[in-house]
Amino acid sequence: SQLDFKIRNPVGGIYQNCLIIRELGLLDTDCNKQSCSACHTTAGSTWTLRSICEEEKRMYYFDLVAFPLYFRGYGEYMVEKVGDVWTWYDSITNITKAVLPVQEHLNYPIGRQTWDIKDPVCGQESGKRQLTLSPCTAGEFTCTDGTCISFARRCDLKFDCGDKTDESFCDIVNFPGDYRSKLPPRPVSDLSLPISVNVSMDTINIDTTTMLISVSYNLRMTWFDNRLTYNNLKALTRLNTVSLDQVEQLWRPNVGFINTDDIQHTVVDQGAVTTIIREHPHFVRDLSNPYEVEVYRGDTNPVSTTRKYSTVFTCNFDLVLYPFDIQTCSMQLQIQSASSEYLIFNSNDSYVQYLGQKFLIEYGIGLIDLQVDNAMQYSEMKVRIELIRRYGYAMLNIYIYIPYPSHY
Repeated sequence: SQLDFKIRNPVGGIYQNCLIIRELGLLDTDCNKQSCSACHTTAGSTWTLRSICEEEKRMYYFDLVAFPLYFRGYGEYMVEKVGDVWTWYDSITNITKAVLPVQEHLNYPIGRQTWDIKDPVCGQESGKRQLTLSPCTAGEFTCTDGTCISFARRCDLKFDCGDKTDESFCDIVNFPGDYRSKLPPRPVSDLSLPISVNVSMDTINIDTTTMLISVSYNLRMTWFDNRLTYNNLKALTRLNTVSLDQVEQLWRPNVGFINTDDIQHTVVDQGAVTTIIREHPHFVRDLSNPYEVEVYRGDTNPVSTTRKYSTVFTCNFDLVLYPFDIQTCSMQLQIQSASSEYLIFNSNDSYVQYLGQKFLIEYGIGLIDLQVDNAMQYSEMKVRIELIRRYGYAMLNIYIYIPYPSHY
């Protein structure tokens, strides 16, 4: 059908070369003027009705018909104005699925709106439900007012929608109903779950007298949880930070520092940062969600938690060759969440690095390496630190006597 201009239109001449759709006809307007999303939709756009839980994807898609203005589904559904309400209905059975009253500030059912359900939708018998009727493409996010922005700008810690809804509902982790945070993930292969541990040491202090070594370091643990799925993962990992509320619901490994006096262990608190690393680009779109959601798998995109620690480890010094001795001290880590039948350290993807000074007052830092033993009942990892005594320091402080000058 052809939609004619409204009476006394067009009137803008060369200054108004864009059109606005109105129920009584077309109006010409300034192309820079901001209007509702339906008024500046690209011709031939496919519209999507989200949050309706259909098995066939064609049921989600609609075309915009200009006159009279309504939305014609690729399947049986229609969305059109009936009296003072917009009605979503099945054109074959003539069953009304939901209605949206026309309001003074809401002439069209565009964007994310609260509809009144009349026939079961996604298991909901009746009542209010958010539905999103959107002209946005697969690579775009629909603001609540129906305008479109790039999906990459969704949940990127800054507002891009005029109504600021692009930073709403940004929880990353989806927990299944039977998820248990006390039980470790079980790989499909039924093998032990490997946990990668990366130790980045900033400072080392040695006390030979008490045989203690104090280390300040960042400890990162990384693992896969195939029970989970994740929403809208970004290539930039820091944008995939999990909220503390969701972290508390996650299973995470407990690693003990077994050569400490009180056997300390890892903690996940406000000092810890938990992220999801997007290693695999594959995702599926969840059209049953009123917010555009790209869902990533948990078995291909790992969880990672990082925390700063300052720990005092015991070390047995052998001083037989003092002051020409070389000592080896260790940070001994043990998985305590479950036995090695279920959890092991990943020796291939774990590493240690030292970022501090190579020469301390009494020692020089030699070789630093990492050893993994998964054959024990509980998997263990040992970070070995070689300490080479600076014998010149010992000579100056022990064997060379410099008398104090006497005063008469």
